[in-house]
Order: sequence, then structure tokens, then C-alpha cells
Amino acid sequence: MAYRRKTIRRLKPLARKVAKLQGEAETLARRLKTLVLELNESEGELTARRRRDGAIDHSVADCPKCGFIWGSGAPTAQQSACIVREATRSIGDD
Repeated sequence: MAYRRKTIRRLKPLARKVAKLQGEAETLARRLKTLVLELNESEGELTARRRRDGAIDHSVADCPKCGFIWGSGAPTAQQSACIVREATRSIGDD
């Protein structure tokens, strides 16, 4: 939490600099958190637009057995089991 201006004025010069740096670091962390959320949202919109425009091959992107779409979010437990099963099956085919 940022220090009040009155508190910062009472600090020694070095402690004042450190307190200001701490406040800047907190502000930066908040801005980065917001940026990550915005990037996640825009990436989802881009993926949806590519799917709608046909730029993504659904035969490769979707699992025909459980219906999982890559890039659509976290899979359910059943979809995870299907993904693992298919991955181990494809490794065994090589």
C-alpha cells in the first residue's frame, strides 16, 4: 500500500526513495495484471475470429471424441482424460 504524502515527508531521504519505488512497483504490478487480462481476452477474440473465418482447421483443432477445442480454455476432467489417452495412443503408434 502506498504511503501518504505526510508520511513520506517525514522519512529520511533514502527511505523516501525506497518508499516511492515501492509505490511504483505496486502500480506496475496492477498495470501488468490488467494487461494480462486484456491480452487473454483479445487472444480469445482473435481465435474465435479465425475459427469463424475458417483459418483454423477444425479437423486438427478439435477432438472428435470429446469435442474439446484447443485454445478455448481449460478442459474438463473428462476432456483431460481423453486428451491424455489420445496422446499416449499416438506415442505408441510411432
